[in-house]
Amino acid sequence: MKMQDGWTRVKLKDIAESISAGGTPRRNVKEYWGNGHIPWLKISDLKSVYISKSGEKITQKGLENSSAKLFPKGAVLFSIFATLGAVGIVEKASTTNQAIAGIVPNNNLIDTKYLYYSLKAERKNIIAKKTHATQDNINLTILRNHEIFIPPLETQKKIVSALEKAEQLKQWRNESDKLTDWRCLATQ
Repeated sequence: MKMQDGWTRVKLKDIAESISAGGTPRRNVKEYWGNGHIPWLKISDLKSVYISKSGEKITQKGLENSSAKLFPKGAVLFSIFATLGAVGIVEKASTTNQAIAGIVPNNNLIDTKYLYYSLKAERKNIIAKKTHATQDNINLTILRNHEIFIPPLETQKKIVSALEKAEQLKQWRNESDKLTDWRCLATQ
């Protein structure tokens, strides 16, 4: 397959400042959870493109005394344990449990939203590399070494813009379908 000019095939680790998994502070230590203010995300929190809310929060002490990591705003999250391939972008600095990897993109090389869409598109290919332990998982080595295609940054931004428009059209179509569903109209 011939690549377009300027496109390259790269490993995720080569376009990221870091790729690491989160962690969970000990649940039985009240000082790690009580009155926490740091978002602590689980896979169930990855419900949309941008993640701004968490079901739970940890304290600074919980962060400092566990394997939890604070991912900066703009980090792309990818679930690597149990439910594989959930993707989201954090809107504010957040921690995650160990079932989620945080990818901090090098924005000189890759647009954050382009990385998000690439991971969504590559989901099945990444999952195909899973290991079968008690629960399916993707280890960090597999994720770091997974390859994606990236064009020049300007092209990435154009692709993201086109995909955002397509998603908006899809949303409008779903809303339109609901409004014109005769079964819904009959119950009103």
